[in-house]
Amino acid sequence: FQTETELARAAVRAQRSRTSAGIDASLERLAGLTLLLVSTLAVVVLACILQVVLLLRSRTRYERVLARNASFLRRVGQVAGVGGWEFDLRTDEAMWSNEVRGLLGVDAGIAPSVDATFGFFEPQVRQQVRDAVFAARYEGKPFDLELPLITATGERRIVQIVGEAERDGEGRPARLVGALQDVTARKQVEERLRDLTEIVEATSDFVVKTDWRGQLTYLNPSARRQWHFALDEPVPDRGFWDFNTNEVNRRFIDEVRPALRQWGVWVGETSVLVDDREVPVHTVVIGHRDAEGRIGRYSAVMRDMTALVGAREELQRQTASLDAIVEAIPALVVVFDHQFRYRLVNRGFERWRGIDRTQMRSEGVV
Repeated sequence: FQTETELARAAVRAQRSRTSAGIDASLERLAGLTLLLVSTLAVVVLACILQVVLLLRSRTRYERVLARNASFLRRVGQVAGVGGWEFDLRTDEAMWSNEVRGLLGVDAGIAPSVDATFGFFEPQVRQQVRDAVFAARYEGKPFDLELPLITATGERRIVQIVGEAERDGEGRPARLVGALQDVTARKQVEERLRDLTEIVEATSDFVVKTDWRGQLTYLNPSARRQWHFALDEPVPDRGFWDFNTNEVNRRFIDEVRPALRQWGVWVGETSVLVDDREVPVHTVVIGHRDAEGRIGRYSAVMRDMTALVGAREELQRQTASLDAIVEAIPALVVVFDHQFRYRLVNRGFERWRGIDRTQMRSEGVV
């Protein structure tokens, strides 16, 4: 009996030992799983935190880029005089940039609107603007116009207005966006250039342009007619020296070119060859400099002096004849001005006074 009891007790102890070992093993496995779960969760949390940090940094960078681009566009708009505008077609609300407000002469307290924008344009062109906006809104046609307007301060300006429609996700026009630029100065320059071009094209003077080598790049109609080139044919492949005598070409090298380097312009009397005939001309030559200060091309304006030279020669002949007659008159001939200075004396008066006529002119009437 005692032996059986001991065996039973040993069996219980063995069972307890096995149960305890199983519990310990289960606890170890649970601790391992818990550690793995915690580690995994920590990695996920760290990954999420890193992702948030990267997202915030990316967003900050994006915002900085947007701010930099917006600042750049504002500076460009201020320098170029370009402003942006927008019309919301669903709400009829309008937006003007600061550059547009400055161009129109209105302050921030004035609420923009479509009608107000139309009202700045001169009456004779308002319908043209309305038609362009209508076509952009309902037909999708962009527009680009140069029109006059009157600012809120009463100034007249020429502006370029461009615009187009932007559509929503369903393809319907949502708003009109565009730009407004003051082109008054450019239009004034274009008008002056157009006026000068008309003068150059209409003048009877010969106007010639060449490159730095003297190769022809332009002849006005008068020069073309003079040298028998059709008005519609390309500029002939000729050098300006082909229309000059050797003497004039040498003079250009020795006299004209140095003057152009120093002063940029030369004025004098030369001649050109027309039908193998030497024609006297009054010439103005201009040396145009490039960005580095070197003369890169030439312009010349020449006026035919044939009639003037003929009149001058005739006057010289008449003067010589008159001088001969005055000298031959046996009487004393003398002419003086209102200040009693000798202007003309003949040989007889000179002998009578016994003084050289040059001295008499310097002394005046005594």
